Amino acid sequence: MLLRNPRRSASVLVAFAFATSLAVAAPCPSPSAAARAKIDAVVPQLMAKAHVPGVALGVACNGRMVFAQGYGFRNLAQHLPVAPETRFQIGSITKQFTAAAILQLRAAGKLSLDDHVARFLPHFPHASQITLRELLNQTTGLYNYTEAPHFVATADHSRGGFIPITALVAPHPLAFAPGTKWQYSNTNYIVLGQIVAAASGESYAAYMQTHIFSPAGMTATRLIGRPLPDTAEGYNVVSGKVVPAPPLPEAWAGSAGAIVSTVGDLERWDQAVSDGKLISKADYKQMTSAGVLTNGQHDTYGFGWMLGQYGSQPTVWHNGGTFGFLALNARLPQSGLDIIVLTNSTALPPWNIAHAVLRVLMPLPSPKSTKGADPAFGG
Repeated sequence: MLLRNPRRSASVLVAFAFATSLAVAAPCPSPSAAARAKIDAVVPQLMAKAHVPGVALGVACNGRMVFAQGYGFRNLAQHLPVAPETRFQIGSITKQFTAAAILQLRAAGKLSLDDHVARFLPHFPHASQITLRELLNQTTGLYNYTEAPHFVATADHSRGGFIPITALVAPHPLAFAPGTKWQYSNTNYIVLGQIVAAASGESYAAYMQTHIFSPAGMTATRLIGRPLPDTAEGYNVVSGKVVPAPPLPEAWAGSAGAIVSTVGDLERWDQAVSDGKLISKADYKQMTSAGVLTNGQHDTYGFGWMLGQYGSQPTVWHNGGTFGFLALNARLPQSGLDIIVLTNSTALPPWNIAHAVLRVLMPLPSPKSTKGADPAFGG
């Protein structure tokens, strides 16, 4: 769930993408001492310019973390520093986990991607028109509940949950016939989380812990709302001042954006989901392959992964955000490079940091960002 910047309720944040010229895929670049020094210099510069309190950065090479560093503070009032082990809200990166759960349940014979939502949630709006595959690919046309007017205030003053989210969605017709267009909607993955619970007989939180976090070795990862040590506080920048962000109740973020994690655990996730530990390698390939619309055209979204390019290299990634947090999980499969950026501010897009790191590790002409489709939390 990439949430709308509270300072600009109608804004759409630029999504992370790479586009440069690179003739041959580079080998995985493990940072030298000089490269580490450059990264340690450039990240605080970017933070200072945007008034960002804290950042955790992880760089992995062929599944091995080769650079993990914390910068700034996870809590300004208590002057507590960020460490690589600091937990951050990761927002829409949660969607990757939800998609993996659906694929696990398919492998167990408990659902089909071509099932209609009505099989599990017969009373949800448009349930008989939408399939699970269309939810995963973001091609349903369902109204994005986080775009509801005054959503930030609503989330700040109520607990949330599937019933109130459904109430926000119900008055709205489908934006298009399912499968005919691509349009990002957090609602799609909220519905998928409910289907995980219905098909498995477990709560979404219990399913994640038992079938995803524990098998992947993600000991630091939980959902929002469970008090944990070394957890960052979220901040916004308002009129040039850094202020605490409002809390986000777990039930409003849910299976679209409620996970809290660390750079180390996200790298464990990247390896576990791609190496066949959680889902088959064939299913991971499907997760990271472009969806196909009814007219035969491909979009740039798989199941919880965006698809892009860094020169000639394909990239798979997702960004995310909640109130006071932005995050990025990006992979360059050909070079074996993973870059994970977690911030406790909405003021600095994490792909800016990723670009800076790539310019150190793989010096190339400056990459160009393209406008993507991870719309932000409304307000």
